[in-house]
Amino acid sequence: MKNKYCALVLVLFALSNLKCSNDYKTQKTLDQVNSAQKKSAEFYSNAANEYQVQFNALLKTNYTNLEQVKNFSTEDQNDLNQYYLNPVLKFLFGPLTNRSIGGEQKGHRTEVHLDQAFLKENHVVIPYTYYGEWIVNKEYELASHVQIPLPFNDELVFSRNWKKCTDQSSEEHQDTGMYWYFWDPAREGCEHREGVQYQMIDVQLFEKTKATEVSYPEYKNMVLQNEVNMTFAFGYVEDRPNSDPMTSSDYGMSEFSKFLNQVKRALNDQNLKVTESLITENKYFHVFHKDKMIGKQFSFNKNSVKYNVKVVSSTEIDQMELFTVSFAKEHDAFFGWFGHSRVGNGFDADQFGSLLRQYP
Repeated sequence: MKNKYCALVLVLFALSNLKCSNDYKTQKTLDQVNSAQKKSAEFYSNAANEYQVQFNALLKTNYTNLEQVKNFSTEDQNDLNQYYLNPVLKFLFGPLTNRSIGGEQKGHRTEVHLDQAFLKENHVVIPYTYYGEWIVNKEYELASHVQIPLPFNDELVFSRNWKKCTDQSSEEHQDTGMYWYFWDPAREGCEHREGVQYQMIDVQLFEKTKATEVSYPEYKNMVLQNEVNMTFAFGYVEDRPNSDPMTSSDYGMSEFSKFLNQVKRALNDQNLKVTESLITENKYFHVFHKDKMIGKQFSFNKNSVKYNVKVVSSTEIDQMELFTVSFAKEHDAFFGWFGHSRVGNGFDADQFGSLLRQYP
């Protein structure tokens, strides 16, 4: 939970840097900005670099007619990308994260080499080249390449004992829809073999992204109508919908309770007059127990600005509801989520839009 402690630092950092005049604007000289950057290095990319990457791989298909594949129309190629290539590329995520190598950014592109397709065991195999941008752990800073496993397709990895190739800590993680998120043949007990279910790809690390301009967080924009609102939301490691977040033995809720106490102590150390109030389910859209406490809000004034620091749990409330209320309804300056996250995928993007339409 390293990010949890960074969040606590963020609360205190904002308090010490938001010096607001009557028009709520903060003036900073370039020297002050540089000084703030040095003092707050943990908020910047000190653990990883962004690289242009490229690799070559093979895609095993269910097609059996080589000439048909080599003469694919544009529509056929689009189907190949949608139903074969894109699903298997999702499996990059598992080894990249499980081995602490890095992560793929959106916007990759591929070149499928239909003219180089060949038959193997009566199925067409198609070579392709991948281009993208990755965030790569600084441990690989001096490396020119890194090797990771990638399935030949998204069907071969569903072997008889495929669940041993995913995370064993929870049954929820052994789900077909989340398999790409956790798959790694290096997991203990996984029987997948190189050359059968997967190939080892040699990922070339090319030019490192360079900063082209001086930039810094615009803290003045955190102030809206003379208020600064922050939400720190914690999720369960295991779903226990009826549990009390204050007494739950769940690891996520244990961290939630610790963070509540840490925020309270940190604010007290600032000698601030803090008003503490309960946050209940009634604040959100789909309510099971409207008076059930799921968090606390700490409110105080400093430098003519009112601060509301909200620490909530996902008890009976979906994480996208927590985000929607924070972002779209209360216009928080900051939203932090600590737990398993789906935020950013297509399903939740649709859910976010639906919530906005239902509760404008």
